[in-house]
Amino acid sequence: MSNFSRNLKFLRKKYGLTQQKLADMLKVTRAAVGSYEEGRSKPKFSLLTEMSEFFEVTVTELMNEKINAHWKPKATYATKKLRLLTVAVGVDNSPKVNYVSALAQKQYASEHYDTEYVSTLPQFTFLDLDPRKVYRAFEIKDSAMLPINQEDVVIGEYLEDWSLINPNETYIVVVKEEGVEYRRVGRKIREPKGLQLLADNPAFESFWVPTSEIVEIWKPYSFISKSFPVKSDETELARLSQIMAQMQKSIDTVIHNK
Repeated sequence: MSNFSRNLKFLRKKYGLTQQKLADMLKVTRAAVGSYEEGRSKPKFSLLTEMSEFFEVTVTELMNEKINAHWKPKATYATKKLRLLTVAVGVDNSPKVNYVSALAQKQYASEHYDTEYVSTLPQFTFLDLDPRKVYRAFEIKDSAMLPINQEDVVIGEYLEDWSLINPNETYIVVVKEEGVEYRRVGRKIREPKGLQLLADNPAFESFWVPTSEIVEIWKPYSFISKSFPVKSDETELARLSQIMAQMQKSIDTVIHNK
């Protein structure tokens, strides 16, 4: 039995899938999955790629590595690439936050590595920042992630290891020569496809950013809003329900006292 056969069987069980369930997801027969696991046949490269994406491993790892409970993926471009970061600190070594306005974001994406440029960005301090970490503030340029509004500011914590990205969480992604995107991530980063970026606002479409185009990723720490929250329809509905309940109670009291 080849490493691929063992790996497929291990990963299928790790994900809690029967052969039939995996077959349904891959749009093949259960007999085909059984044949792959027993080493009697191998899938086409297109199907192999689909398997690797589903199990979040590379094709090379799926074919050649001995994947088991103790196995860990090797560092990829996303985790190995050396990224230089300019850090601002106060006189007491407390972290200062560089602010990147919407207008400055395209230039920041091109010159983020330039210490002289970064030092020209506005700076401010923020409560309870961890002095061991690096923070940056980005103005939101659109309404893709409501209730975070356009012109709100999201403070991000620098994420050095991109393998720690969690699907369905939000991140600030700095895209080479393009600017800054605040979006929800659809799945873990993939080589070389990159990240799938989703919007909470259905008016905005999802899109992919190739790994080679990503220069920085920041995990949201806090945000500053320029607008105060408005009483929601649910709150108003609850208030009306309370009024109606009080009215019904008053009517019941009147009827009871007749």
